[in-house]
Amino acid sequence: MPIHVFGGKQDSISVEQLLDWQEETCTGFSLDMFEGHHFYLVDEQTQLLRLLRCYCEQHLTRWRNSASRHMNRA
Repeated sequence: MPIHVFGGKQDSISVEQLLDWQEETCTGFSLDMFEGHHFYLVDEQTQLLRLLRCYCEQHLTRWRNSASRHMNRA
């Protein structure tokens, strides 16, 4: 399962700590940083939702393509 991590550039949680999440997956990892502290998502809500939508669309497209290939084999 791919993991997408989001963080605040001024948060006490370091980029290195956020990067540790990539050890929990073998299928994909991304890290997006926003201006702000731990609650960056309040001020960066539009950009965060835009990225979430983009990532969801990417995964849905991959899933559909994979399902289509499996159905064509049957």
